[in-house]
Amino acid sequence: MTEEEFLAGVGESHAAVRALQEGLAPAEAARVRAGTLQNPHVEFWREQPQASPRLTNWTVAWTPPLDGRFGVAKEAADAGVAAARERLASERARLRQELRRVFAEWSLSSERRALLAAQVELVGRLAEAERQRARVGEAAGLSARRLSLVQAEAQAAFRDAEADLARAEAAARAWRPDLVR
Repeated sequence: MTEEEFLAGVGESHAAVRALQEGLAPAEAARVRAGTLQNPHVEFWREQPQASPRLTNWTVAWTPPLDGRFGVAKEAADAGVAAARERLASERARLRQELRRVFAEWSLSSERRALLAAQVELVGRLAEAERQRARVGEAAGLSARRLSLVQAEAQAAFRDAEADLARAEAAARAWRPDLVR
């Protein structure tokens, strides 16, 4: 899986992205509230002239504020929406950075594990060959024991790499539960 494929799985419908967008809604609501004239005056009456059917009348009227606060409140609310959008963009960039870090750890630990597996296999073959040579007297027993120690160190490093891969894979699955093993 490539990094772009990993990042593409965390789209607009992902819970983390939706959670980031929740901060924008209050700012947009404040903008709508600031752009709405206050204190509507509603009137309702019915007429029923003699020859006509009944007539229902509704009127709604607002009195615009005369002190200039309406325009200033709208500008402030617009600035709040712009700030919320900038915060959202910043948080999205931070989320993308975190996703890239998680993917890099997962990818590198996978590569490291594969390299160490190859090293363990190679050192194992060399150690076994050296032990065979030591049994027949072609090599010193000390060199066979040294290669056995190197083999044990390589196996320990391989086990550490497996643990790192499991941790990195768990972190990647926390972001992308849909990943296949």
